[in-house]
Amino acid sequence: MHKYISIPLFLLLALTTSPATAQIVNIQPLLGPSTKDGFALELTGSVALKTGNVDLFVGTGGLLMSLASGQQRVISASSAELGIKDDAEYTNALFSHLRYQYYFTQAIAWEVWVQGASNKFKRLTFRGLAGTGPRLELLRQEGLSLAIGIHYMFEVEELRRDDDPDEALSERNHRLNSYLSFSWDIIEQLSLSETVYFQPRLDAFSSDFRVANELQLTAKVTQHFALGTNFAVAYDHEPPPDVEALDTSLLATMTLSL
Repeated sequence: MHKYISIPLFLLLALTTSPATAQIVNIQPLLGPSTKDGFALELTGSVALKTGNVDLFVGTGGLLMSLASGQQRVISASSAELGIKDDAEYTNALFSHLRYQYYFTQAIAWEVWVQGASNKFKRLTFRGLAGTGPRLELLRQEGLSLAIGIHYMFEVEELRRDDDPDEALSERNHRLNSYLSFSWDIIEQLSLSETVYFQPRLDAFSSDFRVANELQLTAKVTQHFALGTNFAVAYDHEPPPDVEALDTSLLATMTLSL
């Protein structure tokens, strides 16, 4: 696993309405059986600065750590984002995910994970998740993989009211967290990955659910430099009041590996 710095070339919020509060964060590209034992570390960072008609600063940073030993693997992913527009803070987001995997075979694993997040821009004071369940590697060969996960997930969510900053809505839900993850090295320099999530509430399977799809395309220009694009769509069938159900984003990046 290489250390790398990810630098956004441009960011387009295409077809975006008000962002859905309970955003599904995709970490599937980090998962799968480890090819070797040991510790790995990745750092990511990006800065955007605009002056003139609009004074805008957006800074993001991320840390990924992975420890693999035999059939076991521990993965930790954290990120932070701060945005300031015209001398006023307009976005402040934190995210942290910790996952343990035990592979009984190359095809069958059990996962246990916890996750925490906050997002001031989306009125999300706190969202805590804990889940566990199997991961099945349906297909894994050189340059091609397909995996599915079916987990139980417990969710705690606190949402701040805009009309009363001191009052928050609090929810505790039991959900199914299922995902289908696919990756394909089209050619040596070009790879494609896609993940689909489905998270229904167990006591309201058809009336309270979330769906997300993320598509990533990466083109390796040299051994240490790559260009990529990421398109994500998230839908919350039962969003909080005054929050739109649909959230989409398109991100183009260049990656320098060291």
